[in-house]
Amino acid sequence: MSTDVEPAEGAEVEQGDAAAAEAAFEEGVQEQLAVEKSLWHAMAVSTVIAVPVCVVIWVAIVALAVAGNSDVSWGLWIAIGVIVGVLAGVFFGGLFTFVTKSHVLDEADRHAAAAKHGHAAGH
Repeated sequence: MSTDVEPAEGAEVEQGDAAAAEAAFEEGVQEQLAVEKSLWHAMAVSTVIAVPVCVVIWVAIVALAVAGNSDVSWGLWIAIGVIVGVLAGVFFGGLFTFVTKSHVLDEADRHAAAAKHGHAAGH
């Protein structure tokens, strides 16, 4: 290649666009990771709140269901209520988190997708 040939002006612009697109892509990835971290934190908090509430509800339901029987082993029935309450608390804690925080995750996905398309177009 000859040294007296200068690159076209468009080549410099494409390199600048590619660098900007790559920076936007990395920013989108970092934003998405931060949102996912906040989602996990919110899910832990809502699960910690929901588990005791559900345990109380399910123990009360089981206690009402077996209260009429005099020869009932209460320990087993209370344990069943606690186990079902824990499972229900984990389920409803996670459900509450995703219902209340899904819009934040969608926004991060939109930003990351827009940056990804800009990154792909820049190369």
